[in-house]
Amino acid sequence: MARDGDDPRSLHELDLYEVVTSDEEEDSKIASQLNELERQRKDLQERLQLKAQRRKDLSQLVKKKVEIPASPKKQRDDLRSQSIIENTSLGKDIDLQDDSYISKLGARIEESGHSTPYFLENFANVRKAEEKKIQHRNDLMNCRVHTFKGLSEVKQQEPIVVEEKEDFSGLRITRRYIPTEDLNEILRDIKVLRLPKLFGKVRPPKFSEPDYANWVAIGIMSFKSPVKLTSASKPSKYFKFTITDFQHNLDVYVFGNKNVEKYYNLRIGDVIAILNPDVLPWRPSQVGNDEFSGAVVKSFNLSIRHNYDCIIEVGTSKDLAFCQIYNKSASKICGAPINSASTDRCEFHQELRFRQVNAQRVELNGSTPMRSPTKNGKKQALYGNSTSKKKYELLPDKHLPQQQDRESQNTLYFSNPNYARAFFDDSYQNPDLLNNLEGKRRKLKENEKEKFLQDELNKAVGKGGNERFKNMSEQEKKRIKLATEQALDSGLVKNIGFDPTKGRMKDILIHGQNQKKSLDAKSSQVKEIMKMKKANINLAPSKEEQKKRLLKREQVWKEHFKNSKQKVTPAIVKEDVDSDSDLEII
Repeated sequence: MARDGDDPRSLHELDLYEVVTSDEEEDSKIASQLNELERQRKDLQERLQLKAQRRKDLSQLVKKKVEIPASPKKQRDDLRSQSIIENTSLGKDIDLQDDSYISKLGARIEESGHSTPYFLENFANVRKAEEKKIQHRNDLMNCRVHTFKGLSEVKQQEPIVVEEKEDFSGLRITRRYIPTEDLNEILRDIKVLRLPKLFGKVRPPKFSEPDYANWVAIGIMSFKSPVKLTSASKPSKYFKFTITDFQHNLDVYVFGNKNVEKYYNLRIGDVIAILNPDVLPWRPSQVGNDEFSGAVVKSFNLSIRHNYDCIIEVGTSKDLAFCQIYNKSASKICGAPINSASTDRCEFHQELRFRQVNAQRVELNGSTPMRSPTKNGKKQALYGNSTSKKKYELLPDKHLPQQQDRESQNTLYFSNPNYARAFFDDSYQNPDLLNNLEGKRRKLKENEKEKFLQDELNKAVGKGGNERFKNMSEQEKKRIKLATEQALDSGLVKNIGFDPTKGRMKDILIHGQNQKKSLDAKSSQVKEIMKMKKANINLAPSKEEQKKRLLKREQVWKEHFKNSKQKVTPAIVKEDVDSDSDLEII
């Protein structure tokens, strides 16, 4: 069978390990069908013989002209069978497992002239089928083994570097731990189940293990959990690992301290085979829908509880990789196992990328949708059909708006009956207009007041100053122009960074562009002050202030220390004063 990444045009040999059905099941089905046909043939022959005998007896009665009494009332079948059992000595101490009792009871019923005993036949067949199942199960358990043969000799060999496809798993490997001849000898009498076939054998609702004496589940180990403790009164260690074939995933639980120490060293990425693990169904989950509501077991896991060597490492997978797309909801990398030979991300992120790409395509995301098929001028839609052989059928779309005929197309719709009457009657006056007339007048007055307030506000803020400047006197105009030119020449407005006159300066300068600029003494002083550099600022007191402080300190010293022999020179005091009060900022 073809795998992902292979050319679909190439021819592939049939892989027996990928065939889900088995020859044993087909043989058992054919045998059961033959038995059913044989039973029906015998039943039909008996019925034909019984009808021929009844016709023969009826013809003899007609010839002899025998008077026939009235037919008795029809009794119920259960009372009839009960009377037969009571009239026989076999009715005491009945043993349903005794074949002789069933045969004698069937013969007694046939002698009474009743119909074929279907109940007894079905009862015997069901009991025999149950006994066969139990016997078959016991035979399988007697042939079961719990460890691989010759495993100790194989473990002593060194790994082999290869570049080939492993036969039992169908996966490519780069390193082989067990040679091909030894592996064939180990798995010679064991049924190899890949994950698709294993899921086909272990089916709901019972999830019973496959009907084989010895079988192995094979796959790539893609995940291994840390060691944990069970919640029992005497807790023991366990851990979980996952095997995959890039399409199916199956969890395997390993219980027991010895098993954990033995199998926890299994490496992720190795192809492993597990011999006869226990099938561990999931816990029931509640399901509620239109068809069914209740507890349902959805799937199963595998578990290992015994201490035998039941896991072998076949080789190292070549194509195992993990999805590296960052998952924002979990705040970590996805990490799902993928086949690196065919894709670079998992199915979920692949579908997410397809949606993002489709959203950018005009033909799938434009305003013009894709057209549906039409038949007899009507758009068709795909509906399920359970009555015919075809599962789906194209039928007229029920959800489309119905097309209007000529009369309905000429119909006019109005939101108000007054509008409809005014449309057809020119002399009709709508009462709604008269009722709202007072409100409209009030709204007009409010708009006028609002306009007046806006004009006054503009005058106060300074908008519309050009008209006011034109209405001023000539002397007032000259004074404003002179002050404006002085401010501009001195550089005050430039240093401030914005126009403090809010646009009035523009109107003034428009009328005085052709006049010569004149600077008086005040404007030159302002300009000189603006040119002063503020690089060196000395905040120390002036020399006069220092002399006053010195004289005051000498006077205070003479008043209190006249008899003192020591004398401090003014230079030293001056140095102290300078050291305390001088502060220079650059």
